[in-house]
Amino acid sequence: MENKGSSSRASGASPTKLFISMANVARIIRRVVPPYGKIADDSKEIVQHCVSEFIGLITVEANLLCQSESRKTITANDILRAMTTLGFDKYVNALSLYISRYREAESLGMVVSSRRP
Repeated sequence: MENKGSSSRASGASPTKLFISMANVARIIRRVVPPYGKIADDSKEIVQHCVSEFIGLITVEANLLCQSESRKTITANDILRAMTTLGFDKYVNALSLYISRYREAESLGMVVSSRRP
């Protein structure tokens, strides 16, 4: 199975073929697996597909909400509304709290961006 990241976006691949990077998937999985645990490659691949599909589903719904309001930029609140619309409302409160704490930390200069110029 081929890992497609941001390079597939540049090549014009359809959104259904975009995947979160395998390195990110492995890093997230390692946080919950004990240090002596092993993660099979096919397990990482399945998680990669599921996470990518979930992100795509939420993003498409948020985009539809934005289009219905004649907007082009998807905001965090659009993502939360999309999650509610799709029945993931259990997670909206926790994510709302995370977003507000993140914004507060950001305003205090406590957030360090990992993006490279």
